Amino acid sequence: MNSSISSSDPRGFDGRFLLRMTLAAGLVGFLFLLWSEVFLRTKVIAVSPYYQQQQVFQTAQSIPAVLIGDSHTSQDVVASPDILNFGLAGENIQQMHSKARFVLGAHPELRAVILQASPHMFAEYRYTEKGRRDYDQLLGRTPLSYLWSDPYLRDRIGWYLKKFITKGSLSLPGTFTPYGSLLSDYEMKEPVSVKAERVVVARVKTHLVKRPLEHSAHFQAYRDMLTELRSRNIAVCMVEYPVTPIHRRIVAEMAPEYPAIRRQFEALALEFGATYKSYWSAIDDYRLYRNADHLNRHGAAALTPVLMADCGIGPQRQAAVAHQ
Repeated sequence: MNSSISSSDPRGFDGRFLLRMTLAAGLVGFLFLLWSEVFLRTKVIAVSPYYQQQQVFQTAQSIPAVLIGDSHTSQDVVASPDILNFGLAGENIQQMHSKARFVLGAHPELRAVILQASPHMFAEYRYTEKGRRDYDQLLGRTPLSYLWSDPYLRDRIGWYLKKFITKGSLSLPGTFTPYGSLLSDYEMKEPVSVKAERVVVARVKTHLVKRPLEHSAHFQAYRDMLTELRSRNIAVCMVEYPVTPIHRRIVAEMAPEYPAIRRQFEALALEFGATYKSYWSAIDDYRLYRNADHLNRHGAAALTPVLMADCGIGPQRQAAVAHQ
């Protein structure tokens, strides 16, 4: 009896079909990874503040002073050769501490840090790990061989693709300057409609602080950062950035915890010999904002020389840099 399986034998057919399907799936997977790599390298990296910032700080020869914080730091201050901007949207305080340690280790010439001091930095969403970046590449100067191996980019490739298809391109929400600031040209109009106010209310809801600071790992990280900076004799200026009148009003209505947190910042500044400046209500003109709680390019250019003078950093060249 012939022991071979004929082509009509269903077991043989199933085996070959399964092999073909496996090979086809492998080929599709390989092509998808290849396409993903090309798409990320050619379309996404150029509009990623994270990777734009990576280029700034991996090529910096000297950093006499640095800004550390979240999107308010990134967008509200015009950086220059005198002070590089390390701010990045959504940063939590532990990430800020990582950046401070990197700068301290890599740049012994560092003399001053402007450190964000905003109550919303202790909001609940800052405690989650979702969307948090791995700083090995940004801080450790480690080359990333394949971009699709970056879980942050890989998890968002569908979002990038959808935006690219619907809009025909990808773009930054502003201009990323050679010194790390992200400046927007959009001028906000005064919100007068109920819908516009609801947008601000929804934003403020995400910024509510719901746990006591004495139970906050982020508050301890903030103290640890100040301790480390003081041990290195670094001048620290703790700064709260401006928001629009409507944002201030809604925060006053919804977030009664903010004044107490500001008093905590003031106490920290006194304890660690830092300067504390709040510009929360410093700018009322809506034309200087891009949205209810971030300045645009013109607002940043107006705030920066005041902030730098108050924090004792200079001389500055913000006026020229602001229009790059």
